[in-house]
Amino acid sequence: MRFNAAVCFILSGIALYLLNAPAISQPRKTIASVCSWMVLLTGFLTFSEYIFSWNLGIDELLWKEGPVAIATSFPGRMSLSNSLNFMLLGFIFLALGKRKYHWLIHALLIAIIPGSVLIIFNHLLGLSFLNSTQLTITALHTAILFIVLCLGVFYSSPLHYIRFSFQKKIAGFFVLVSVVIGILFFAFIKSNEQAAGTTNWVEHTHEVLFMAEQVNTQSDKIQSGVRGYIITGEENYLPLFINAADTVNKR
Repeated sequence: MRFNAAVCFILSGIALYLLNAPAISQPRKTIASVCSWMVLLTGFLTFSEYIFSWNLGIDELLWKEGPVAIATSFPGRMSLSNSLNFMLLGFIFLALGKRKYHWLIHALLIAIIPGSVLIIFNHLLGLSFLNSTQLTITALHTAILFIVLCLGVFYSSPLHYIRFSFQKKIAGFFVLVSVVIGILFFAFIKSNEQAAGTTNWVEHTHEVLFMAEQVNTQSDKIQSGVRGYIITGEENYLPLFINAADTVNKR
């Protein structure tokens, strides 16, 4: 986990803890607001670094990353998906005290969770079907913490007044099951594609090794023919050289 991501998780936890109260005093609200803005700005600035391909100097502002860091295209920079999640969480914490945004908050929470679930499946199943994407450099515990934060917001006091009818609960359960099935289907498809690609590479490697062995055998024959002709001067060795050379050229 990148240092900036760890700091954002701590700030998010503080903000959620302060906002999770029936009555929030002004000092608690101020501290929660500061933490929320820091999370939002960190996510937004990191996200803009990816979008506009610039370096704002915030990635290693608090901590210099070591030379043997894992999956680091930019030293100290959290992944694109993590920066987007923190930007959304920062907005969620700022809007948590305003009832007119509460349904939007539910929608944003639902938007954050599927990507984290996908990352967890990728790590637990060991399929690595997220290669070449920004999700692949997200740590397992990072994805778990995003889900924990989302659940914490969902069950927090500011949203506790929202009650769902039985029909809405059934609809929500259906959507949740559909999302999980969709993620599993995506993982299955990607896993099969990866397995097929691996099989093709193995077959190609065997073909290359077989061809290399054949070329090596013909090279030995060429050397034998040349050596025999030089030593004895007999032309009987020339067909061996010519046939082996033609075989190598055809390879």
